[in-house]
Amino acid sequence: MDQIYIFIFVVIFVLVVVALLSINARWQQKWHLQLSDISIQHGWKYQRDASFRRNCVITGYQGDVPWTLTYVRLPTNSTKNTQYIDTAEWHSPYAKLSSGTVLVIPRLAHLPANINLDSGGMGGMMLQFLLQKIGIDSAGLSLQTVGSPQFQTKYMVLSQTMENARTMVTNSVENPLLNWPYVRDILQMPSITVETKGVTVRARRSVGLSEMFGQKRLDYERELPELLLSLGITVVAAVQSLS
Repeated sequence: MDQIYIFIFVVIFVLVVVALLSINARWQQKWHLQLSDISIQHGWKYQRDASFRRNCVITGYQGDVPWTLTYVRLPTNSTKNTQYIDTAEWHSPYAKLSSGTVLVIPRLAHLPANINLDSGGMGGMMLQFLLQKIGIDSAGLSLQTVGSPQFQTKYMVLSQTMENARTMVTNSVENPLLNWPYVRDILQMPSITVETKGVTVRARRSVGLSEMFGQKRLDYERELPELLLSLGITVVAAVQSLS
């Protein structure tokens, strides 16, 4: 009798796994078709990638500004109801700093207001670790107090100089960051990196079971390319004003 119960359990488990894989495959196909259609409508080049970590790459021009939008999937070890983190990275080499870095990231709680990444301390070490995870050289970066009070409660700006930070954080950069849609927690807030390689705007979205295949997720994915492009071009214009 026990063997029958075990057999039934195994069969049910296999059927559930197969059903989930089938649903995921159909959703992925719908998602790729949606991005492909959006790219065709705007005259962008869409390339699907077979890699698990890189879903697809979209390239295009905004005037004379070349840009690339890369979708990357990162698994998470969180114990919460989250399976992976999808990251979209918009990048353009058109405008860049001659030296140094300006970084705009969601504000992390419990960090001192005058944090310097080269001075040590628990807060500085934690922030250094997070920056290294996304490939940012934190040498010489300090927290700069710029932007409106509302902006400062939600974002941090790190740079070697106050001048670069103040020039970067204009109202046209602040507004889309403060009004970014579909924000549920800090993981979903965008970040901006400006360095010698150019401008990069990242948007991450943690996806739980309740939203993995839903319409809200498709709405977000449909709007994301234009949101990132608009913010990226705005940052490019700010960087050009520094030169």
